Amino acid sequence: MKFDDFVTGRGSEVDSYIGWLLVSLAYFKSAHLETKSYARHKAYDFYFTEIQGPLDQFSEQWLGYSGKQYKAALPSASDLPKDTILFLDEMIKSSERVYKVVPKAIQSTLDDIVGVFFQTMYLLTLE
Repeated sequence: MKFDDFVTGRGSEVDSYIGWLLVSLAYFKSAHLETKSYARHKAYDFYFTEIQGPLDQFSEQWLGYSGKQYKAALPSASDLPKDTILFLDEMIKSSERVYKVVPKAIQSTLDDIVGVFFQTMYLLTLE
């Protein structure tokens, strides 16, 4: 049984984006535990720690704005890029698409999320 089995209907593009953000927590924590590089270990920990607040804030703001219930749209592990930089690139592209459909008042929180993506990408360049 999958988590999606508990939710009926298909979610919106924003629901899917939120699902990817939620899955990113496990993805980056797993990378954090697997890496042998101290710099990457710290970069992944930064992501895991810093994304949680804006993710929760964005999700609640969206639900308050839309007036709709969240419909889980979680990607499977096979859908995730194997490389963390590619994962972040995909999340940035998704953020740009979602940015167009959220109201201006929520866009600043989305900017904070994308800021975490870019800072993590920078941290991953360090040795």
